[in-house]
Amino acid sequence: MKKAQYSSYGDHTMISIVEIQKPVPKAHEVLVKIKAAGVNELDWKIRNGNLKMVDGKGFPKSMGCEFSGDIEVLGSSVQGFNTGDAVFGWLPFDKLGAYAEYVTVNPDSIEKKPAALTYNEAAGLPMVGTTALKALESATKGQHILINGATGGLGHLAVQIAKAKNANVTAVASAKGMEFLMEMNADHIFDYHKTDIKEQGKSYDLIIDTSKKLSWAAAKPLLTPKGIYIDLQPNPVAMIGSLFLNLFSSKKRKVLGVSVTKNDLSELATLFKSGQLKINIGKRYAFENLKEALFEMEHKRVGIIGKAVIEI
Repeated sequence: MKKAQYSSYGDHTMISIVEIQKPVPKAHEVLVKIKAAGVNELDWKIRNGNLKMVDGKGFPKSMGCEFSGDIEVLGSSVQGFNTGDAVFGWLPFDKLGAYAEYVTVNPDSIEKKPAALTYNEAAGLPMVGTTALKALESATKGQHILINGATGGLGHLAVQIAKAKNANVTAVASAKGMEFLMEMNADHIFDYHKTDIKEQGKSYDLIIDTSKKLSWAAAKPLLTPKGIYIDLQPNPVAMIGSLFLNLFSSKKRKVLGVSVTKNDLSELATLFKSGQLKINIGKRYAFENLKEALFEMEHKRVGIIGKAVIEI
């Protein structure tokens, strides 16, 4: 089978698609024939060597954390699934490998794919969908929520999940995303080229910045007295700083680290089936163009609405 891997940290040129033996699932695993895999910022952060604490030891290293496909082989002790089931799921950071034709995975990390959800859509959902769920965990009806970067992979799902919670959503994006955000039923929509959200005189109960352009320092004045800023860039400095800050300030900075569970996948599937959530696939790449895909996404050479996926 074909699989993407790299033998040293570095840029996209380090990646090779190699031919290896198809894996055999252990008793507690399933073998999934992958149809599509989602592209995430995590891919190049790990490959660049920025997350050495979480990506396991040794080379070569595999890539890709979210996928969709069909179960080809069941381990002897697996229950709740059948051969041929269409599924989508997530791989932990030290066991990556979704950029491949096959993967073995624990059933706790997969969920059955809703029939109306395409393989491409399902592959782009686990990581950003769960991140949006966790970011909006405390959101309640009537709260005012600001989502900066609202048409990206994470942003457009966060808008929908916030609306499902009956929150009042202010969405900020580029001009080309305005019509899309209207379709997502955002309450207030701003083009960041024309409007500086910091000068609108509004306060928010929750701020989610997916664009890396609205820092904690810039966002803090925009929060209500007990407002929360979701920091999507977990690192030791941010985590330690937020712990001390949150002891003395009513305005909170929550550093979000995400691990996807079966319950998260089930919740995302339920939201999709209820019509409250849909994922937009803005770009599709063939497996052989993986290096091009990761280069373009990392360096923002292609502006898309929603997620990019690799079709295996």
